[in-house]
Amino acid sequence: YYYILLDGEIYPRDVYNKEVAEGKRSAKDIYTYVYIDASMNFDSFLFDIDYLKNTSVSNIVDSYLRKAGFTITNEHDEPPTPNLKYYIRAVVELNNDTEPEYLVIDIYDIDVLARILHIPQIVQQKLGSRPREITARDDFNIYDIVVNIQPLLAGHTYDDAWDILREYAAFHNERFKDEAHKIALAYLQLFPISYRACYEWKAGIFIETNCLKLDLLKRSS
Repeated sequence: YYYILLDGEIYPRDVYNKEVAEGKRSAKDIYTYVYIDASMNFDSFLFDIDYLKNTSVSNIVDSYLRKAGFTITNEHDEPPTPNLKYYIRAVVELNNDTEPEYLVIDIYDIDVLARILHIPQIVQQKLGSRPREITARDDFNIYDIVVNIQPLLAGHTYDDAWDILREYAAFHNERFKDEAHKIALAYLQLFPISYRACYEWKAGIFIETNCLKLDLLKRSS
């Protein structure tokens, strides 16, 4: 995990949080939250709903709460970050020698994603509108509602929709074909297309590549 600051500097999240707690840095300077993942096979990351699964949705909930003025108390308190604007999800594909081959970067506006996932309404109902200290359990409870309780995609919760898409797109289970197409269409209608960059390590160039498995699903229907 990393932060990109307003001046463009990049810091590991835990290091920066520690310096904020010690009064050496300000949480107001945090502009972008970066999460980096690695895969031996991009196929497991190819459909966009996977990019925003589990860890990423948890990070978006966390980011929204802090941007809204809440302090999340845990081992290292996470103070409000009023100027936080973007969430970046980066995935590196490694070869068999664990050397990087490709990099895909998606950049999302946190407020836009929060509205789509209904996070502001859920926070208002569960925590109220007055910024205050909350626990990591409060943070998780919001995430649980976002992912596991509210119907979001073609009548399915986010978590169930991801499972259906995985069954069809990754495991080729034809029993889920029709529902997978409905979910893919609902996702493409609901979520904005992120700013995306794809980089080929060996060639040292940015490349044009279609990483949108959901878009492929829709076109094949």
